[in-house]
Amino acid sequence: MTRSMNIPCAAAATLLLAALAAPAHAQLRVVSYNTAGGPRNGLDDILQAIGDEVTNGVAKPIDVLSLQEQNSANSTTQAIVNLLNAIYGPGTYARGTITPASTGAGSPGVIYNTNTVSLLAESTVGTTSSNGAARQGMRYQFRPVGYGSEADFYVYGNHFKASQGSTNENRRDVEATAIRANADALGEGSSIIYTGDFNLYSAFEPAYITFLLDEGAGKAFDPIDRRGNWHNSSSFKDVHTQAPSTNPPSGLVGGGVDDRFDFQLVTEELMDAEGLAYITGSYHAFGNNGTHTFNNSITTGTGASPQILSLLTTVSDHLPVVADYQLPAKAAMAVSLAADRVLVGASVDATVAVTNTAGDTPAVIAPIGADELDYTVFLQGMSADSVSGSADAFAGPDEHVLAANTQQAGSFTVGGLFQTTSQNTSDDPIFSVTSLNVLDHATPSFDPAAQVTQLVHDFGVLLAGDPTPEQAFALHNLEATAGFTASLDLDAILSNDLGEIQLDLLPFAGLTAGSSTGFTASLETDSVGIHDNVFTLLTSDEDIPGETSDQLTLTIRATVAAVQGDLDGSGTLDAGDLDTLIARFGTTAPGYDLNNDAVVDDDDVTYWLSDLFGSVRGDTNTDLSVDLLDLSNLAANFGEQGTWTQGDVNADGTVDLLDLSLLASNFGFDGTPVPEPAAAMTLLALGVTRRRSRGA
Repeated sequence: MTRSMNIPCAAAATLLLAALAAPAHAQLRVVSYNTAGGPRNGLDDILQAIGDEVTNGVAKPIDVLSLQEQNSANSTTQAIVNLLNAIYGPGTYARGTITPASTGAGSPGVIYNTNTVSLLAESTVGTTSSNGAARQGMRYQFRPVGYGSEADFYVYGNHFKASQGSTNENRRDVEATAIRANADALGEGSSIIYTGDFNLYSAFEPAYITFLLDEGAGKAFDPIDRRGNWHNSSSFKDVHTQAPSTNPPSGLVGGGVDDRFDFQLVTEELMDAEGLAYITGSYHAFGNNGTHTFNNSITTGTGASPQILSLLTTVSDHLPVVADYQLPAKAAMAVSLAADRVLVGASVDATVAVTNTAGDTPAVIAPIGADELDYTVFLQGMSADSVSGSADAFAGPDEHVLAANTQQAGSFTVGGLFQTTSQNTSDDPIFSVTSLNVLDHATPSFDPAAQVTQLVHDFGVLLAGDPTPEQAFALHNLEATAGFTASLDLDAILSNDLGEIQLDLLPFAGLTAGSSTGFTASLETDSVGIHDNVFTLLTSDEDIPGETSDQLTLTIRATVAAVQGDLDGSGTLDAGDLDTLIARFGTTAPGYDLNNDAVVDDDDVTYWLSDLFGSVRGDTNTDLSVDLLDLSNLAANFGEQGTWTQGDVNADGTVDLLDLSLLASNFGFDGTPVPEPAAAMTLLALGVTRRRSRGA
């Protein structure tokens, strides 16, 4: 059966540590054997053959050997321990220490495999008398190695009064009643195996009824449920355990196999295939597969090798009763992340791996030896609140892959709180946690205070051959979240320049948040012309899940002039220089402040015209004269926005009467014949009239 458990969901938020279960030996082989004193020659071979026998695909050495007719723990039982340790190695097997009281035919004893179980306690049961119990029973408390108290189980060792008749039946019932009372006192939920030579002739005897029908915590069940009149009945020859020989050695009872004297009975907790439980189909009388001739020697059958069958007839007058028991599931859990350092919004797998470790031992070769692990894991920091499942031994981890929560920058706990409902499995919580660092994206910038991704620098106008100018810049990685911002990678630098403008910046990785790297732009001044270079800086977050890319643009401008005043880098002084100069009004761009008054303005136009070019206002085509051609340029654009060549000779952006007045005042400049004043004004009036007519 499975037990229910109320698990508070809030516990999932209190993940503190990771715990893994210890390895466990995942199957028990329990044997009950009346050795009729001894040990006689060949007992070691029989015990080894029981360990080598394959049942349900499993062969394993005996884990618990319940014995009857032991002279004492120190003598007979210790001698059998020595036989087993000679086979499996010193210290492998140990024994109980108590020799219970007996009125004859020895006492119960026990031997156990120290690698698989621990003997926690032992005590006698009942009181002997001439009209009651012939022998005291024994109760042994065992714990499978690697398990806690939840997997404890009890083995009762008994040798009831022999022989038929109501008196003997009643005395057996006295013994059974004492055992049941002792077992009932253990309380509900106890895992109990009743073993021994019960000397029962039928299922209708009071002792058998006491075991199976009386209610209480110790109520027993017959694993094979073969009830009936066993004595001398061929219907039960496959479960008979006495006597294996028709003509045994002296001291042993003969007559052929015709009685079911030897048993393993269990409580309900061992009959539900959950937790510690009897493995269906494993219960049998060793050497008896039902093929022998009824009421004859066991050697007439095929239940073991001929050698072992022969030894069974000379070692004892009973056959061993063997049964295998699965052990409870064992739990191990681990929570892992595909990456523990990611960017906000990254898709990151969190894997919850639950393993049933009950089979972690070379001695167990099949999952039948362990219960399945039924579980629920309450989650923190993932896309679900919980996951549930069932894990078999030997099946490897039962994995659940979920998405880790990455919506916010910071350090977070990702983990699980494991709980199980599997019977006899520890209900101590198992925690498994790991840390996830979620980072904000890197923020590239040319400015240390706020993100600036576009920057323009103008070297201005330089004369060819001038010293190489330089300008310092810095690339910053702004910190978005203190302590949790990704570092910045500069992946590539793209440029449309032919080489006159250079950056001493190379790709890099790992610029930490809050820091910067400096670089310099420089210009070679040996190539006359306008240089307008755009550098594209391709950046990205550090190489972790969720990384994104970004880019910055740095525009570097410069004009290299052949002569002073060649502001457009054409190699000559012309109207293009004036247009270029006017476009820089209000700036302090180097090379454009021709009169060195710390600002680029209309005074620099005057300086260019008079000091560098030798002309005046109104010379729109810069042919060193102010004439009808200039008047025509102005008239064609009158009333509109325009450039110098379109008539904006006062550099205010509009072609209007002010420009006309300036042009008129300088009309005829540069030695060009000057018409009579009246004629000049007439021509001007005609030009303006035509312009207005076209615009009407």
